[in-house]
Amino acid sequence: MADLKMFFDLLSVPLKCGADFSELFIEDREEFSIRNDGSKVYSASSSHQKGVGLYLLSGTKSRYGYTCDGSYHGVKTLIDQLSSMIAWDNNGAVPQLPPLHTESYTSANRVLLFPGGVSKERKKAVLN
Repeated sequence: MADLKMFFDLLSVPLKCGADFSELFIEDREEFSIRNDGSKVYSASSSHQKGVGLYLLSGTKSRYGYTCDGSYHGVKTLIDQLSSMIAWDNNGAVPQLPPLHTESYTSANRVLLFPGGVSKERKKAVLN
């Protein structure tokens, strides 16, 4: 995935095309699950979801799309495609984005053991 500043800069593109509002949803998530019936494991699965969703709004018109390509080019292509699908109606006014502000937070709940670092065998033993 590209950096946060790149995504922030891309948010202004649909606004210049006439959108009143633009929102990006960025996801990069890994999951692993084990199911058992109390005595025996009957399924185990893992997945990795990664992509970018874009929601555009102008008045009562809206568009949503997504891409698995989180690069600058992939997100810009998505923005261009969605922006061209709607007859925007903002009377020439271009909303301005507030300045980018980021903060780092430290969790009050320290993680002692990350689930991704625990073997499948150990997870299975805990369930059984």
